[in-house]
Amino acid sequence: MLHYPETQDKLREEIMKVLGCSARPSMSQKVDMPYTCAFIQEVYRFRTLVPLNVPHKTNKSFDINGYTIPKGTTISTNIWAVHNNPDVWDEPNKFKPERHLDDKGNFVQSKHVIPFSVGPRHCLGEQVARMEVFIFLVSLVQKFEFLPDPDATDLPDIDNGANGTAFVPFPYQLVAKEI
Repeated sequence: MLHYPETQDKLREEIMKVLGCSARPSMSQKVDMPYTCAFIQEVYRFRTLVPLNVPHKTNKSFDINGYTIPKGTTISTNIWAVHNNPDVWDEPNKFKPERHLDDKGNFVQSKHVIPFSVGPRHCLGEQVARMEVFIFLVSLVQKFEFLPDPDATDLPDIDNGANGTAFVPFPYQLVAKEI
C-alpha cells in the first residue's frame, strides 16, 4: 500500500461504504467488497509467498507435454511462474488489482492465482488463511492509514527480499496513522 497509495484509498472507500468506521468485518461482507477481494488476489499473484511449492513425489508415471515423469519422482511446482506468465497476465510485473474485476466491477476468481497450490495436496489451511487475510486486511485498513516512514529517503524495496522456502521482504519502517 505504500507503493500504491491509490489502492489503499480504494480499499478504504469500499470498506467504509460497507462497514463504516466501527462495524466488525466478517466473511459475510466479502461479496460486497469486490475491490478488496481483487486487491488480495493481486497481492497473492504479485508477491508469491512460496515461489516453489512444497515438493511432492509422483505416485504413478504420467506424461506431460511430451515428457514422461516416472513414478516416485520428486517435483516442485513453480507457482511464481504461474503467477507471472505473460501468456495469462498483461504486464505481470505490475500491481493491478483491477485485472481481477469484470467490466461491471465484480470480483473474478482466477484459476491462475494459486498461492495455496492446487489438487488433492493443496494447503490444508487454505480456507482459514483466506478468512484471516480478509478479516485482518479489512480491520487494519478500516482503522489505519499506512504511510511511508517520514525519516526514510526511499520507499521499501518490494522487488527484492530474502528468497528461500518463502519470499520475505527486507525489513522496513512505516507509519500506521490511526483514522
